Amino acid sequence: MKILLPFLCAISIIVGTPSLADATSSKAAQHQAQEKRGKRKPLTTEVRFSIGRNGDLLSVAVHRSSGSRKADAEAIAAVRRAAPFPKMPAGSPARMEMRIKIQMDADALGWAGK
Repeated sequence: MKILLPFLCAISIIVGTPSLADATSSKAAQHQAQEKRGKRKPLTTEVRFSIGRNGDLLSVAVHRSSGSRKADAEAIAAVRRAAPFPKMPAGSPARMEMRIKIQMDADALGWAGK
C-alpha cells in the first residue's frame, strides 16, 4: 500500500486532474446556478381528465392554467402518456372524472415563459 499511494498520486498529476481551486470554483458555479433556478416559482397546471371503466382515457383538458401554454400542453401530454390506466373494479361507474395538479420546474425543462 505504501508503494501504491505515491504511484497513484504521480498518475493523477501526469493525467492532469483538476486542482482543488478549479474543483471549488466549479462547485461554486453549480451552486449559484441551482440557487437561481430555485428562485423561480414552479409552474402548476391543474388537469381534469376522465377514464372509462376499461382504463381508457376518455377526455383530458386544462382545468386551471399555469400561465404557460407550453407547461399546460406538457401536463396534458403527461396524462396522455400515462394512459391506458388500470381497469376499474366491477360495479364502478362507466366513467370516472379526476383532477390533478402537475407541477413543473420551468428552468429544468428549458422554458422561460409563455
